[in-house]
Amino acid sequence: MLTPDFLHKDGALETVVAAKPDVFNHNLETVPRLYKTARPGGRYPRSLDVLRHAKDTARRLSHDLFTKAGVMLGLGEEPDEVMAVL
Repeated sequence: MLTPDFLHKDGALETVVAAKPDVFNHNLETVPRLYKTARPGGRYPRSLDVLRHAKDTARRLSHDLFTKAGVMLGLGEEPDEVMAVL
């Protein structure tokens, strides 16, 4: 399941995690330096928090949750920046 960052939607992430999706995906989009260009309304730390919170919520609900994130390339990132987010 590809998810947004659920900003200002209390309980939305918990609802998704409780449904036990096979895969919980939230795209990071790009490296931190270029994040505002790729996602003007988003924040890189918030996206990391979404993934972390999904895992923590699943643990509290006593089930495993496979999480993943996507990163697109070609926005001017440097190789070392790409390696740092992997």
